[in-house]
Amino acid sequence: MKCQKCNKSAVVHLTELVKDESGASSAVEVHLCLGHAVEMGLIAAGSEVLGGIVLPSGTATPTINEDLADSGLPTAIVPQKNEPATLAVTQKEPDTHACPVCGTGWAQFKTTGLLGCPHDYEHFEMKLLPLLKRAQEGATQHVGKMPKKHATPDSQKQMQTLKLRRELQKALEVEDYKAAARLRDQLKTLEN
Repeated sequence: MKCQKCNKSAVVHLTELVKDESGASSAVEVHLCLGHAVEMGLIAAGSEVLGGIVLPSGTATPTINEDLADSGLPTAIVPQKNEPATLAVTQKEPDTHACPVCGTGWAQFKTTGLLGCPHDYEHFEMKLLPLLKRAQEGATQHVGKMPKKHATPDSQKQMQTLKLRRELQKALEVEDYKAAARLRDQLKTLEN
């Protein structure tokens, strides 16, 4: 994310639910770099390390000046003029397991739900497999559907086998052993 004021890398990300006159809530997001967050009073000066920069502990708590209050950022998030900052920001650990090709980290994937490049599937394989199994009902290989005119007897047999295995797994989960035995026999017949 980029700072909404200067396009530097944002280190402060705020989301607040704001109600309008009709009572409907909407989410307002603000993304700021460290400098603008300190300027706007969103980070209290102290001895915290933020983004590699140490704020001196003798610095007075910043307050909002006229220019920043009228900056066009949502007023629900920007503190009122001359109001001391009340938010504390903690430093995030850098993602040491980022993809060497695109730089996408696991934390970034968790927040966006998007991988950065095809290499991420290999790089995050051990973390992605449980997610894929849960999302794809236990399948970790893409089989997909094949157009009927291109379907071969082998592919139809493979699809039927996968379907029977899923049904068998479900029958075992609900402890329906008669159905499981029937499905097991169908699988043996199909595989022979």
